[in-house]
Amino acid sequence: MAAGALLLGFFFALRAWCSRVRLSEIAIEVDGLTGKSMLPLDKIEGRRRYLDGGSADAPGDWHLVLEPIDDRFPRLDIEEIYRFDAFFYQWFNGLPDLDERDKLRPKSSNFGSY
Repeated sequence: MAAGALLLGFFFALRAWCSRVRLSEIAIEVDGLTGKSMLPLDKIEGRRRYLDGGSADAPGDWHLVLEPIDDRFPRLDIEEIYRFDAFFYQWFNGLPDLDERDKLRPKSSNFGSY
């Protein structure tokens, strides 16, 4: 049990050490244990934000999502565990809010109607 807890702690420390989000003039890059993803700024359709459910013992994590315009580029899903500065949030909040856009779209389902 102690070895498992130590291994888990090592994994989270390694994940924190190797993970990075970088915003440049041309792209946003996310480096992690599984590799590097890059989305050019001119290929971003908009943003989303969601809460990954937690439990009674641990709260959930917020995720910041950047949706690409084109399927050839990756969708970036960033856990909000990073310490982002005010400039990043100003840039992120300036992107079109795709969650709000989806709420305003007409629903095509007739579920529940007579």
